[in-house]
Order: sequence, then structure tokens, then C-alpha cells
Amino acid sequence: MKRFLAKLSWYTATMLANSSIGLLVVPVTIYVAGAAEWGAIAVGQSVGSIATIFVALGWGYNGPSLIGRANPVERQTIAIHSIVARAVTAPFITAGAAIVAYLLAPTLPWAAVIACITISLGGLGMSWYFVGDGQPKKLFIWDGVPRWTGNLVGVAALWVWHDIYIFLWIQLAGGVLASAISCIVVISQGVRSPRHTWNLREAFRGVRSQLHAGITVVTATTFASLPTLVIAALAPASVPVYALGERLVRFALMGITPFLQWVQGWVPRATPEKPVVWRIRWATRVACVGALPLGLAVALLGPFAGHLLSAGVVELPFALTVAFGVAVAMSAVSRVVGMACLLALGADRAVAISAVLGAIVGTPLLFVLVPVYGAIGAASSLALAEVIVVVYQVIALRRTLGRELGPTAV
Repeated sequence: MKRFLAKLSWYTATMLANSSIGLLVVPVTIYVAGAAEWGAIAVGQSVGSIATIFVALGWGYNGPSLIGRANPVERQTIAIHSIVARAVTAPFITAGAAIVAYLLAPTLPWAAVIACITISLGGLGMSWYFVGDGQPKKLFIWDGVPRWTGNLVGVAALWVWHDIYIFLWIQLAGGVLASAISCIVVISQGVRSPRHTWNLREAFRGVRSQLHAGITVVTATTFASLPTLVIAALAPASVPVYALGERLVRFALMGITPFLQWVQGWVPRATPEKPVVWRIRWATRVACVGALPLGLAVALLGPFAGHLLSAGVVELPFALTVAFGVAVAMSAVSRVVGMACLLALGADRAVAISAVLGAIVGTPLLFVLVPVYGAIGAASSLALAEVIVVVYQVIALRRTLGRELGPTAV
């Protein structure tokens, strides 16, 4: 229990630092530089957020489970392959994203380019390795501290000199430093993998195994962004309502991030005393028990929280927060069942199929419900899609356990 609390504390500290520094940077930038300048940065960051998915090549999603169930030599090999492959592909992806950011930003296009590069290169980091290896302290120190320092020093420089480019270059330096340090720490620790595996052929052989992880990440990210776009096109007046509700969903799910990070590294590291079946059962039960109050909190307290966050400007209907509450509860369960349990069993394909099924069900519903019900229709589509994902994942988990570990495991 003491080790569990210690690790959870480090994961919590990382989450709190990420969120608090993010909340600090945005208002200071808007206040000092101006709304137009912040708009250009936001455009670049949005493009970079999409690009970083492709830079990471899926390791940010299933990497923790791969590392958690690997032996020391295999961990080093996985890490080396990921670094080599990403180092080769990142320049091309980042360059393309930078061009898009430049074209999309009507003002300060170069500011958008620097912001885009900063976010894109975040896909080169090794935070997923530290999570899978159960090293939250290293995640905090080697991946978090350099990045946060770049943000804080950049904000301080912006406050003093009122130059948006100084802020952006310092922020970029902090991000690059974080990725470089985390890669060096991972390569230099533990058992060395054979030198003949340090080549492009072996690295991209590992990339091919990331196919299902890539499908999952792209599908989930695209579907998560789709409701806002559909509302903007078919029911534009509902955009502020949905956007505020979606922010509450993000805050709620952020609260379970420390547990999710811990369980991603814990489930695959089975021992004779606590085999993988026992760990999966424990993790899924905790997820189901914890998801209920989390979903209820969003559903019941959502209208009050929305009023508070928007200073009374935007009101969230109870029907909307109920739908978002269901989505949050289902998402909390699916993150544990899918990302921690199914991936620990190597069932990447099942997780990918669940994401695709959710998108197939949810996307048509958006176009049917949004014109009639606006934000409530979008939230309901999201909730039903999450239910589909969880149902499929639970069925797939039972089947995988039965197939891999025998009928007594189910």
C-alpha cells in the first residue's frame, strides 16, 4: 500500500503540475500579448496536437502495456526502436504540420509555426516508457520538469519583454530538452539491447506492430473532435454550451489520470502471487466502482460547475450533463479495460475495433440528433458511442482471458 500511494502521489503531482501550469500560461499570454496573438498560437497548437499523434506512432497509447509486460532487454529494444523510427519520421510530419499552421493562421503565422513545432515534437518524448515501467518519479523529473521550466521561464520572459517570439522559442527549447533528456535516461538505464537491433529495418518492423494502436488513436481523436465541428456547421448557437460541457468532461477524466497511469504499468507486471488475471479483475472492479460516482458528479453538479466556470454566461441543461455523465463513466471504464487490461494481454486489435465501432455508431447519430437537439444531441451521441466501446471491450476481455488463460480465468 505504501508503494502504491507513493507512485500515485508522483502521478498526481505530474497531473497537477501539467494542469496548473497550463491554466497559468493561457491567461498570462492573452493578457500580455493579446487575443489575436493567442489565437495564432492556439491555431498552431491545434495543428501540432494532430501532428503529434503521428509523430508518436502509437507508442503513447499502447507503449505502457508493451513496456509493462516486457523483460529488461525487451524494454530497451522497444525503446530504441521507437526512438529511431520517430526520429526518422518526425521531421517530415512536423514540417508538413508547420506548413499547415502557417497557412491557417491569418495573423502571426510564424508564431503559429513555432507553437505547432513545440507540440508536434512532444511525440518524441518517453513519458509512456516511464508509465509502463512504473517510474512516476522519473516521469516527473526527467520529462515534466524541463517542459514546465520552459513554459514558466517563457511566461516570465513574455511578462518582462512583451515579445511573443521569446516566449515561444523558450517554450520550444523546454519541450525539446524534455524529450532529449527522457530519451537519454531511458537508453542509458538497465540492460543494453543488442547493437544489431539499432537500425532502421528493425525499428520500422516494430512500427508495423503499432498498426492497431495507430488506428485506435486516430479514430478516437477524430471522433472526439467531430461533435464540435458538426455543431458548428448544423447548430452554431449550441457551440458554447457543448464546448463548456466538454471542458467539464476533460476535467473529470483528468482526475483519474494518476490511477490510469499507475494501473497501465501495474497490470502487465504479473507475479506468481498476483497473476495477470487477479490484477485485471481488481483493476476492472475498481474502475466500475469508481466510474459510477464520477459520472454522477458530472451529471448532478455539471449545471452548477458550468455556471461557475462561465460566470453565469453559459448555462448547461441537466439533460446535457446527464449525457456527459454517462460518457465520463463509460470512458473511465474503457480506459482501464482497454488501455490497461486488453493491451496487457496483447489484444490491440480488439481495442482498435472497439474505437472504430464507437465511431461508426456515434458519427451518424451526430448528424441526426444535432440538428434537432443541438448540444444535447451531440452529448447523447458521444455517450452512446462510449457505451458501445465499453460493451465490446468487456466482451473481448472475457473472450481473450478464456482463450489465453483457460475457462477458469473468465
